[in-house]
Amino acid sequence: MKKIELLSPAGNLASLKAAVVNGADAVYLGLDKFSARQYAKNFDKDYLKQAVQICKSNNVKLYLAMNTLVKNDELNEFFNNLNYTYEQGIDSVIIQDISLIDIIKKSFPGLKIHISTQAGIMNSLQLQLLSGADRITLAREMSQKEIAYLKLKTDKEI
Repeated sequence: MKKIELLSPAGNLASLKAAVVNGADAVYLGLDKFSARQYAKNFDKDYLKQAVQICKSNNVKLYLAMNTLVKNDELNEFFNNLNYTYEQGIDSVIIQDISLIDIIKKSFPGLKIHISTQAGIMNSLQLQLLSGADRITLAREMSQKEIAYLKLKTDKEI
């Protein structure tokens, strides 16, 4: 049986440290832009460096929430931010915009892609579009029975 991952949100450096000290296996956080975590303080590039160092030194995974929809005029900034965080050593990116999966896989080797609940995945046809994703967080509206059914339809982590 697979071990359940204790994943904690980190809206700022203090909450990240608290999550790490209290046994989180992974934390997720957002940068100033492209994160649906609009009420969190979020991280700038300097604090992100510290967050990566804290997580790496404590064997805690760090997931970056970049889970807003991205407009054409934002694509360069989105990928520049992702490149910076990838170079710092994030373990995964959480996205809503599934059109970005292939380019992320090709451009950032080894980076895991998690599909955000923001993507609204609710059926097996949508699952077929997500072959490049590593983890899929289904829509919040799903029942336990519906989730169990979709789990049978994919080998992806749900």
